[in-house]
Amino acid sequence: DIVVVEKRSNARVGDIVIAIVENEFTLKYLDKEKDKFVLRPANLAYPVIRPRGDLEIFGVVVGHFRTYKR
Repeated sequence: DIVVVEKRSNARVGDIVIAIVENEFTLKYLDKEKDKFVLRPANLAYPVIRPRGDLEIFGVVVGHFRTYKR
């Protein structure tokens, strides 16, 4: 898959974002639990990321391309 990302530091709950957590990039859904932002994976086999420190939004996914093998 290829994603198109608009570089910006603000996002809304429900957006798919590229976030930086503990100096590592990750692609997840932005969500909120109580008053704190969390990063929710699309694959339920992976845990929700609840940043202890700063959560930096690098960009928001605005497009997606998928190729299929024949």
